[in-house]
Amino acid sequence: LATLGAALDDGRILSFLNGAEATVPVLDDDVGLDARAAVRIVGHVRGPDGRLGTADDNRLDSVAELDSISYVGVAALEALVGVEHQAVQRTVQ
Repeated sequence: LATLGAALDDGRILSFLNGAEATVPVLDDDVGLDARAAVRIVGHVRGPDGRLGTADDNRLDSVAELDSISYVGVAALEALVGVEHQAVQRTVQ
């Protein structure tokens, strides 16, 4: 987990997860997270009303906070690192 944490700590992945692009379908289908993890991440960030930019939002501040969400574990973190790595490679090319 320490190696994955280092890869996630640059803030881009947390920024993505805290943003409008991180929807359940994107996290489940495109990123490849377990649907339960996708639902819980989006629910955590967007709060009970399911919308960004409202008082009940709970933005992810750290990898530890992300890892504490139910169904988020090593496989989910690896998938997120893999997607970030692909995005960086596309930017470089």
